[in-house]
Amino acid sequence: MTDTPVRLGPSDAQDAVLAVALLPVLAALPLGAFWLGAAVAEGFGSDSGGCVAYGALCALVIGWGVPVAVAVLGERADYRLLPISAAVAPFALPVVLCLAALG
Repeated sequence: MTDTPVRLGPSDAQDAVLAVALLPVLAALPLGAFWLGAAVAEGFGSDSGGCVAYGALCALVIGWGVPVAVAVLGERADYRLLPISAAVAPFALPVVLCLAALG
């Protein structure tokens, strides 16, 4: 008698809850990184252009780096929906803001 393969990893419900819970957090992360980066640059006495540039750099690095890391680690941990949620997250906030501007 052959053994049937069994999926070892998180349950589907656990995966879905984690993916839905992390999507808004990962989507809002670039905005928080921008504010924090601009505040740090302002604290060190940078002019307004330097604050915006440093904030934009922080938002870019953190806004793309963290979701990629979550997607890779989620895939290695055998999650199915978490990597998809992390891959969509960098595009979620711009889409919501564009739709809000149109409406």
